[in-house]
Amino acid sequence: MASIPIDYERIVQEVYEAVLHLGDTAVDVGAHLGRHTIPLARCVGPAGRVLAVEPLPACREDLQRRLMNECRELLGAVQIVPFALSDQAGAGKLVVAEDILAHSGLRETPYPVPTRINHLAVQLETLDELCCEMDALHYVKLDAEGAELHILRGGAATLERFRPVVGFEFGTFSNREFGVEPADMARFWAELDYHVYAITGEQFGEAEFECRARVRDIWDYVAAPGENGTLNRRISRVLNRPRVNWLAVRAQLNHANDHAEVGADVPPLRRFRGPLWPVARGMARLFLLAARLITIPQRLFNHSLLFALEQLIADLEKTERACHQQDRHVQEMHDRLEALEHEVARLHEQRADAFIARRES
Repeated sequence: MASIPIDYERIVQEVYEAVLHLGDTAVDVGAHLGRHTIPLARCVGPAGRVLAVEPLPACREDLQRRLMNECRELLGAVQIVPFALSDQAGAGKLVVAEDILAHSGLRETPYPVPTRINHLAVQLETLDELCCEMDALHYVKLDAEGAELHILRGGAATLERFRPVVGFEFGTFSNREFGVEPADMARFWAELDYHVYAITGEQFGEAEFECRARVRDIWDYVAAPGENGTLNRRISRVLNRPRVNWLAVRAQLNHANDHAEVGADVPPLRRFRGPLWPVARGMARLFLLAARLITIPQRLFNHSLLFALEQLIADLEKTERACHQQDRHVQEMHDRLEALEHEVARLHEQRADAFIARRES
């Protein structure tokens, strides 16, 4: 089998699971079918808020159904927003890739597979306008098929005001359709004093980001406010911790499952030539039927083994999630302890200053 890429979407999820708390607020720009909307809602809980921005009506309907079926208790925390974001408000036109809806956007971009193209009139808004009545914003997920920098420029005031963590995609081919180069995105984050991390864990300056974006071997990045050292350390730890590539594990398991029934079917027989062809055909059929009977124990063993592996993988994934949650709680306690130590040190300094002032008086 060909090598399976790392499941970067899972790492994106691990980042916001480490960043968000119950009651927080997040925005999912390009919600599609809710791959991240639903986990985001679970992170912030019923007391939190998730704005799911999705301009495609069909995707909004599917997302609403998923919310009803999978997390009805969180319906009040999720608001589905039916317009597209850009750097200016107004009327716009969405390029709909009918056969790969996830690649629909405000420009026609190079698509991974051939697709039919249609156009849909949409309302454009800015991130600043979307968030103008918010009291806080902790995380933004941004996947807009090349329009990411335009959306960020339309939300610059929001980023300055709330300093959220931003998970964003950047692919040179798509962004060039919007007249955006890697240097433009790198400069934007530098001017806002944000630190940028690749999904693979490296922290990039402007030059490193520009170089890596031109290589195009990754598309996912995380930006965190530079003044928040605790938050940056937490994100770096999440991105750099060892992990299992469950996408590859499940692909291998599916491959094994496809071949578990080997020997179960009698293949079609070729038409023999010559006067003895009925005898030859009959003998071949008997031989294949006998082989089918002989391989029954092997097939039963294959299915039993695959069932056991599927259960084991499910348990391991569950354990991994529990460990990540425990790590998060431990880190939060460590951060609180650091904050308390700083507060105690500050109080000691104030007390010492007051004591010296009394002695001098």
